[in-house]
Amino acid sequence: MGSLRGAVGQYVKACFALETFSGHTFSAALHDPGGIVVDIGCNKGDFAAMVLGRFDCRYHALEANPAMVALATKRLGIPVECLAVTGSEGEIDFHLSENSEASSVFSSIAGGGPGSIRVPSTTLKAWAIDRGIESVSVLKIDIEGAELDVIDSWDGGTPRPVQWTVEFHDFIDPSQRPRVLESIAKLKALGYESINPTWPDHIDCLFVDKSALSGIRGVRLLLGWRCMSVFHRARGWMRRLLRRRSP
Repeated sequence: MGSLRGAVGQYVKACFALETFSGHTFSAALHDPGGIVVDIGCNKGDFAAMVLGRFDCRYHALEANPAMVALATKRLGIPVECLAVTGSEGEIDFHLSENSEASSVFSSIAGGGPGSIRVPSTTLKAWAIDRGIESVSVLKIDIEGAELDVIDSWDGGTPRPVQWTVEFHDFIDPSQRPRVLESIAKLKALGYESINPTWPDHIDCLFVDKSALSGIRGVRLLLGWRCMSVFHRARGWMRRLLRRRSP
């Protein structure tokens, strides 16, 4: 049943020009061939392998865990930068987890693990300026809570992603929920349309620059995504209601 539901979900997304790769949704229709894809929180390279296998792009992968950097570099055949993108430049404590995907700058998310290490850190803007990157086709962020600092420190300028595909982590640390909502509100205020197929959670959030939604195609995509958002919210409320009624 779960696989059938997943297949139906993927079909519905495809009808609205959306695809999900390793838990991250974005619109392939808005990706220009040869465009830049930035993967912050590459981990083992699952998302990267799927994107590189499907799309013509210039790929930048970043990961704070040195062990995962070595693994992903070997697997993908491209350089993976050992770097934490956060809200400041310098160095930061990175807490290792038994589950490599849960390693985080937040100990509350990493949980008990083998300890912490100091890793170099930077902001999204500083990283992009250092590499001469002004715009990004797809920006994927999955960094166990630090996405809040990345968005908080970004001023809406360089780099200007056409799409952000973000996993927020208030489902692990509920105390982050107010900041998650603030981050979403900030991106909307900076001109992004929000699509969240996981509402009322924020596990797979897509933000699309409205300036990229021009012409008839753009209007159709925008209207379709807003209809999807209504559906996902209705489904989310129904799930909440059923949970409350269950013994």
